[in-house]
Amino acid sequence: MRVGIAGPFRRDKRYFAFEVMHTILGGGFTGRITQTLREKMGIIYHAYLKQDWRDHGGPFVLDVAIDTPETARGIQTLIAMYGDLSKIEVPAAELEKSKQNLIRALPFKFDTNATTAMTFADLAIFRLPDAFYATYAANVGKIKAADVRAAAKALLPADQLVFAVVGDLSKIRASLEKLDLGKPVMFDAYGVAK
Repeated sequence: MRVGIAGPFRRDKRYFAFEVMHTILGGGFTGRITQTLREKMGIIYHAYLKQDWRDHGGPFVLDVAIDTPETARGIQTLIAMYGDLSKIEVPAAELEKSKQNLIRALPFKFDTNATTAMTFADLAIFRLPDAFYATYAANVGKIKAADVRAAAKALLPADQLVFAVVGDLSKIRASLEKLDLGKPVMFDAYGVAK
């Protein structure tokens, strides 16, 4: 299954708040999605959440395989998790952990010649300030729980999520229809609408 929404522009003033929010929601194994759907519910192995940064916005997509009979329950949980970010301020410990994950991952952008070149190319491609990475840790460190909540409210409205589900329709259709996600569009194995 994929869950997506149009993400912000790369130069959006809420970039750092969005990145902290992204890390809280799906930042590797310690993100809320993996901790909830895998560790607590046992219905996934892992989830991959990615913002495809582009000059004029790009997709913010969750890629996750949910145990087929649990598909609707997983979707319902995800909608609640996305929604909670805009309603409830992140606890201080979780906020700090997420900020530290981002700050401590910064050296990996410069660990090889190739990643260093790609990192500096981003400065040119997205027209970012030359000092962007020199001030990165300080800018991440400034983010408060209220900033994360405001970014989630503006940039991640749970009622605008789009779901692409692949699975045995005979096993999931009835439970998905109960979620009232809107009118589904069906596609065949070649991507042609039915």
